[in-house]
Amino acid sequence: MYFSTILLTALFAAGQLLSFVQAHVEMKSPIPFRSKFLVPNGPNTDFTNTAPLNPDGSNFPCKLYHHDTLATQATLTAGSSFTLE
Repeated sequence: MYFSTILLTALFAAGQLLSFVQAHVEMKSPIPFRSKFLVPNGPNTDFTNTAPLNPDGSNFPCKLYHHDTLATQATLTAGSSFTLE
């Protein structure tokens, strides 16, 4: 009985350690500013959209790209639904 309790405790602890998963996602649609999914890729393509943020927030995803003069990729209407990929 004592052995099975230790075994169950060890398995539970191992399961908890395995549950720590780190992942980063990247929005594909609607296409974000300077995304690698824009075809063709331009000279200002940003390939760091899945990188974690710096503690000071200096690499926030928009990075002031909304001031770029880019062609509109999607028009969203408040309250309507859209596909997020």
